[in-house]
Amino acid sequence: DPEFLLEAMDLAERVATCEAANLQTVRSELGAAEDKAFAAIQQAVLDKDFALAARRLHESKYVRKAQADLTIREEALT
Repeated sequence: DPEFLLEAMDLAERVATCEAANLQTVRSELGAAEDKAFAAIQQAVLDKDFALAARRLHESKYVRKAQADLTIREEALT
């Protein structure tokens, strides 16, 4: 999905350029993105659209990767 790829690239850039003053804001945004992804997976399963659920699960990996990268960034900034 091209739209998702743009979002994933934007997310990765925000993490890579995050400054110490913005760590909590970005962490909150990632938490919200993770909650949104989980809700989308749940809804797809409820709708028995397992292909969509699998796609959303794959997309959620980018959010978890961004969270891990943010932790590394935070360690480097402190």
